[in-house]
Amino acid sequence: MIDNQIVGKTIADLRTGANYTQLELAALMNVTHQAVSKWETGAALPDVQTLLDLSKLFHVSMEHMLKGDAVTQLVPQPTPEPVPEKSEGGTEVTWELIRSFAAFLGTEQLGALVDRCKQPCDLGMVRELACFLDERRLGRLLNDALGTRTETALPESGPKRAVLSPNVTNRLARRALENEDWEWFHDHIGQVADPDVFVSLADHVEEWADGDAEDCPVIEALKAQLSDERLTTMANALLELEYYGTLRQVAAKLPPEAMTALAHRAANDGNWAFFEEFREGLSSETLNDALDSAIAQDDDEGIDILTAYLE
Repeated sequence: MIDNQIVGKTIADLRTGANYTQLELAALMNVTHQAVSKWETGAALPDVQTLLDLSKLFHVSMEHMLKGDAVTQLVPQPTPEPVPEKSEGGTEVTWELIRSFAAFLGTEQLGALVDRCKQPCDLGMVRELACFLDERRLGRLLNDALGTRTETALPESGPKRAVLSPNVTNRLARRALENEDWEWFHDHIGQVADPDVFVSLADHVEEWADGDAEDCPVIEALKAQLSDERLTTMANALLELEYYGTLRQVAAKLPPEAMTALAHRAANDGNWAFFEEFREGLSSETLNDALDSAIAQDDDEGIDILTAYLE
């Protein structure tokens, strides 16, 4: 938050250090001397562009202007050219300008600058401004960014933002679903909190699962978020795909009755590889039922495999 008193004192110190009167500074800034007086007493703040012009005039950084760091006495400078009049459309506000002020302005002040910016906004800028803006403006920027890009990757973190807000991340997740960008979820699933996204991922497991992987972060997230019923439905899909590595990861969370149901289905389908993968987690009763199914199907392979397990 900008402190009017600190900024005012800084302007006054810089002006007197450069041997300018308030009238002279007012002429250089294209404002009235009353405006300069209000700045220096803290009754008002210069607008963003004027602060930039002041920093250039006095050869100091914006941080110096805003924070009031120790002022070095300046050698009087040659009188510079007056600052050009602002155009009728007002001062152009850029994202670089907004970024430089983000940590110092209040939410409404920063939001007013955002409203004036006409440049396209990308996801990198959304990331950097996420913790400074109100939800309405943040949502608008996100929509603008997603409207101009098909990527949904979360950019590298900004200076004061480790992760995006849940609302923003969930919207990116839904965008990734629309784009069938399954790789996004492998990288960012830990930041997603939308239950509907987890359900959609389970419904499309054949699109993103790696049949051999046993340490998939998406599966771990689904195990924590989905009901036993939905996990069982997903396990059935993995069984049909014969994605045994992924199924093994899911099986650790399934209730015993769900594993029994999977075994019965595998036996009915003649999928004996399932029993080679999961026999240690199955009861002898389940294995005997599977053997009965193999005998009924006159399936020698199943009979040999299950007989060996039951000996």
